[in-house]
Amino acid sequence: MNQSSYTSKLVFTSLLCLFLSHFCLAQVSKKTYQTIIANNTEIVRIDVGDAKLELKETKGTRILVETAIKLSVPNEALLDFVIKNGRYKLIQTKDESTRTLYLEVKKDKNIILVKGKTCAESVVYTIYVPPAIKVIKE
Repeated sequence: MNQSSYTSKLVFTSLLCLFLSHFCLAQVSKKTYQTIIANNTEIVRIDVGDAKLELKETKGTRILVETAIKLSVPNEALLDFVIKNGRYKLIQTKDESTRTLYLEVKKDKNIILVKGKTCAESVVYTIYVPPAIKVIKE
């Protein structure tokens, strides 16, 4: 192998690694938690829209919501801002007559723009529900 071919491959590999590492680091993520008191609740109806939903069992009478959020931009201040403004918090509505608790995401979320480009977001709700409560995904 001649010297110029070796140098070309080395430069190409270095640039490729630099390019890929930029994409791997160009995001920010955080987890938030929400505790819901579910006294006298027999059914929980959950609507998280396009987000991913994972259900797990827990002891006790409370429902715990763990929300994992990733934004495609490396801006932690932006993520903190949208979390603080309740973008990912589930809205609770209770129907006492049927003992049903409704948990749903906000329907009117604005698109997050950064420098004129849409910021991609990935949201995973992991909801821990006591075994005595029936869960219905909507």
